[in-house]
Amino acid sequence: MSAIDRERVKNLEKMREKLIHDAYYLQAENYHKSGKIVRYKPLVDSFLDHCSHLVEKNFYGSLWNMTPTPLGHAKPYNFKNIEDMTFKFQLCKLINVTKYGRMFSCRTDDAITIKTWDFFWPANNDCFDHPSRFCNELEILTDENPYSCLMKLKWFCFQNILAVVYDETPTQYLLRVISEDENFRWEDRMKVATQLASLFTWLHEKRFAIGRMEPSAIMIDKEFNIKVVDFSSLGRVRDIPHNILPDAPEADNVTETLKEDAYAFSILLLRLITNNKNIEGPYHWWILEELQGGKRSIADKSVLLNYDGVLACGITKLAAECLDEDPNARPDMKNVFDRLTNLVSKAT
Repeated sequence: MSAIDRERVKNLEKMREKLIHDAYYLQAENYHKSGKIVRYKPLVDSFLDHCSHLVEKNFYGSLWNMTPTPLGHAKPYNFKNIEDMTFKFQLCKLINVTKYGRMFSCRTDDAITIKTWDFFWPANNDCFDHPSRFCNELEILTDENPYSCLMKLKWFCFQNILAVVYDETPTQYLLRVISEDENFRWEDRMKVATQLASLFTWLHEKRFAIGRMEPSAIMIDKEFNIKVVDFSSLGRVRDIPHNILPDAPEADNVTETLKEDAYAFSILLLRLITNNKNIEGPYHWWILEELQGGKRSIADKSVLLNYDGVLACGITKLAAECLDEDPNARPDMKNVFDRLTNLVSKAT
């Protein structure tokens, strides 16, 4: 790790200590812009009074006035500029709703995208971990060797809101391409799968777990190169909750494991090779039922075309291993990536 990168990590750790949930949650704007109607007026009044009291006391002034330092290539950005670029977060600038916030398109000299983590009131408990999620994403996006499957980070903001500014704008998402694009051929699907396996592997090397990842959070270009726009459960390994991926059968166990990511990857792989088939019930049960009676491939015939099916059988076997009910029996993501790359190279 270089001296510059050590300084980046040090500054990130300081941010993790300073950014607290209440500073972002206890703001009157979170009620006014939530669009939710709370019928019990005393509850609303209590929240707004509490927010007003904090403003009068300038309770979080030190946080808003904290002088942030650049994180690698990414520079801190002013909240007022974020407001101006989004017309104060007007719907006309909204391009997508993410798992924990919103995305806004801003046309300046270049196409950029602003993503927020929202603290709307009333809210569920998800927003409690927003500061941690924000810092986790900053950590991987400001790495001294940024990964090609991640968005390019330009700026970040923690004054009044938590937001990142990407130096590019999504054009289309994998969710639509999987089932609607007739040009999304088998080799293109394998290209996407290989990129995803590579990203999972890279993040594991950085000691991050991904958990669930949705096709709606993956940007894809005309050459079928992907970039992940949003994470549902990105967490440092030591911070992994036991239910990071509720689909995995070990979700209720007390042992933390990166093998849940192999399960999560296999879910994406199934969606790619089955042409986004609607699968009901636990995935590990579904694939066992599908492969009963000697069946070797679950790939949708409509996406195979001129392929002889040998690759499809190999991919199916790999997917089944990743969905093993016993997490210890699943391959790690480095093994998955190596095997997937080998299978694809033999077929070309």
